[in-house]
Amino acid sequence: DDTLDQDVAPVSRFVTTRMGNPGDAFSFTATDAADGFDATKYVLDRIDNVQVFTFAAQTVTVHLTHAMAIAHVDVTRTIHYRGAGAATPGDAVQTITWEETTDLVTGVSTCGAPSSPNYPAVTSPSVAGYTPDPTAVPVLPVAATPTICPPASVETTVLYTAVPIVVQTGGTHANLDAGMLVATVMALTGAALLWQRRRATTPA
Repeated sequence: DDTLDQDVAPVSRFVTTRMGNPGDAFSFTATDAADGFDATKYVLDRIDNVQVFTFAAQTVTVHLTHAMAIAHVDVTRTIHYRGAGAATPGDAVQTITWEETTDLVTGVSTCGAPSSPNYPAVTSPSVAGYTPDPTAVPVLPVAATPTICPPASVETTVLYTAVPIVVQTGGTHANLDAGMLVATVMALTGAALLWQRRRATTPA
C-alpha cells in the first residue's frame, strides 16, 4: 500500500506458483497480481518484478494505491419567509455543488473546490403592508477546504411584520397662551349659569 506505506495482506486463499531452472525467464503479470488484492479498494500502481529464476530467494513486490470514489454533492442554503399570511413568499433555495472524493480503503472524504465561493446576498421580497426583517439576507462565504465533507446545508428565516395602521380622529384643540381669554363656568344658586370672562394672567 503505497498510500499508507504499509503491507497489504493478499486476499483469502490467494496462491500463485512459478517453477523454473536458474536462468529461466520469470513472469508475473498485472493479471496475476489482480487475483491477489481487492480491486474494489485498491488500484495496481506497478510491479517490482523478477526477470529470471535464480538459486537465491527473490521477491516480487506489487505496489497498490487506494481506489477513490468521486461524487458531486449539492449543499444548500434555504431562506424561509414567515409572517405575511397568504402573501408570504415561498422559500428561496441556493445551491453549491462540491466534488467529494472518498478513499475506499480508509473511508475518508475530501472536498474539491466548491462551484461558488459563497451563497450570494438575497433581497427580501417586498410584500404590501409588511416589513421584512432582515430586508436582505447577506452573503455567506463557504470554506474552501471544509473540515467535514460535504459541509452541512444551512437555513435562515426572514420574518414579516405588519405595518401599524394609524387612525387619526378629528377634534377642536384650544391652545390657549397667557394672552388669551379663558371662559370659566361657574354654577350659581338657583341652577343659573353665568359666563364670565377673565383674562389669563401672565406669570412674571
